[in-house]
Amino acid sequence: MPLELTRTDHVGEKNLLRLLGAREKPRSVLFVAGSRGARAEQAFALAKALLCESPDPDGSACGRCPHCVKVADGFGSGHPDLITVGLPERSLDADTDVPAAKKGGAKGVRADEDDGKDRTSEKRNIPIRDVRENLLEPAWLMPHEAKRKVFAVIEAQRLGIIGQNAMLKITEETPDDVYFIFTAPDRIDLIDTILSRFTVCRAGRDSEAFLTERDPEAAEKLCADILSACARGDGYGIMLACAPICSAHRDVVHDALVLLAQAFAGELALVCPKKSPADGGPRLPYPPAKLAALVTETSRLAKGVSENNLNTRLAGAKLTAELAEVSR
Repeated sequence: MPLELTRTDHVGEKNLLRLLGAREKPRSVLFVAGSRGARAEQAFALAKALLCESPDPDGSACGRCPHCVKVADGFGSGHPDLITVGLPERSLDADTDVPAAKKGGAKGVRADEDDGKDRTSEKRNIPIRDVRENLLEPAWLMPHEAKRKVFAVIEAQRLGIIGQNAMLKITEETPDDVYFIFTAPDRIDLIDTILSRFTVCRAGRDSEAFLTERDPEAAEKLCADILSACARGDGYGIMLACAPICSAHRDVVHDALVLLAQAFAGELALVCPKKSPADGGPRLPYPPAKLAALVTETSRLAKGVSENNLNTRLAGAKLTAELAEVSR
């Protein structure tokens, strides 16, 4: 049976289906990009599938079991194992809100809402008291009815720094039957230490990438783009090639930096002693001293990112500055 999708679900259908079809579901998932309604729609589809007693072959909820029936009204439906934080503090209008039961809706979230609208009640941070009472404490309790317990935070940027820090331990050592689903406009709206614990899935129409903790192809492409710009000696091109580092997943950045360090070390081996290009010689226009400096710097940046001592934006800025310096 195909997954039922509303018009807002089309923007990230491919990503959602990959997520639902995964044999081992990620324990913590963050939906970003797209409209607020699209993010909530896909978060609800995942939550429903996790609670379902007999999922369909594609991993989506069956829509017929007791748990699917109980959560048919969307987030805030009253299912004891679907705990939702961050729902809009306003009355619901059936004519304007996303339909729930037949269209997989996220109750209380309009499908066409953009993030730029003034929703004063939704701009306030979620109180730390709510984080403790609705997320941290219940997470250690057994599910009431389903085999799993799902915690959804709608627009998780409203957790604030204090709330996100409070979530670090539970998202690092998540109980076996617990799953966290967050939504946010952009990955940069959450602190890096929280991001490192989540699988990020883009819900936006322009984004087809499904970002897991490890994405070798993305890391290889990032490394290749940077090396290509370095080979041309193009300062502006280097800046553009390094720009994706600032928004890429921490693990992708780490892997790309490791590949860069290996590439620079390989170039250093070719110039000491120097070989001719015909013999497979160096491609980068850097002397040995600068290549050695690049090996050291990229290795240091990779270690900093891996140990959570350096966020990706700072790593991207430092790498750009270092490459610009050696390219002069």
